Amino acid sequence: LRALESCDEFWFSIAFVTTSGVAALINTLIDLENRGVKGKILASQYLNFTHPEALRRIGQFSNIELKIDVLNRSHSKGYLFRKGDAFTLLVGSSNLTQAALSVNKEWNLKISAASEGEIVKSVLAEYKQDFEAATPVTDAFLEGYQRIIDSLRRFNQEAREEQDALVEV
Repeated sequence: LRALESCDEFWFSIAFVTTSGVAALINTLIDLENRGVKGKILASQYLNFTHPEALRRIGQFSNIELKIDVLNRSHSKGYLFRKGDAFTLLVGSSNLTQAALSVNKEWNLKISAASEGEIVKSVLAEYKQDFEAATPVTDAFLEGYQRIIDSLRRFNQEAREEQDALVEV
């Protein structure tokens, strides 16, 4: 949170984004938008765990470019922040969920580097490649994704009901 609050630019690559995770950062995201701090967020559709509502909330920010990896190959958790010529990279197990950001035991590695450092160049190059290949989160995408989530919920509910009926027999 401190790195996000003080950065000049940021990049997130996270597998799972939930509404509670966005809510945990909402005031900071509002402040960043008010200050004109640009950011890019790359989420993943992996396991259809990312919440459509979380993507809608992020999509309301004019300073954030939001995309999603729909090929289900991304399970990354990385946060990169630029402040002047210095970069801070957090890589590890933390998704953008409230629990991961506040109470879960998460293992993350913090790396500080200069802009000319090899790690920064490498991370930004891979991020750029993944971001360009990802799908923009548009209203049309969100409508389709919401239908997928709703179908999965109905399927799970029906499966639970069938299981309960079998247990009663």
